[in-house]
Amino acid sequence: MKTYNVLIVEDEIPAQTNLRRLIETHFPDLRIAGVQSSVVGTVGWLQDSANRPDIIFMDVQLSDGMCFGTLRSSFASGCMFSCSSARRQRSTAACKSSGAMG
Repeated sequence: MKTYNVLIVEDEIPAQTNLRRLIETHFPDLRIAGVQSSVVGTVGWLQDSANRPDIIFMDVQLSDGMCFGTLRSSFASGCMFSCSSARRQRSTAACKSSGAMG
């Protein structure tokens, strides 16, 4: 079975904990390679050539900005992304303004 490296980008600790627990409990083919809580931290993590996630779970709104700055990073190319937000309107608007949605 192939193992996929996962990066969690979430600035709320309870949400980080819940997602980590969900992944570790129900998805044995996913390995948590890292957890970041900011755009700046995520970009720095991705710049390290040793860090190559296959999947990134990312909150749309982080404490230091929108996640889409990270998505545009060449360091994240080739990854699958799952973006989430507690506020549906914010999530949809952010996706549209980033070009992630048509």
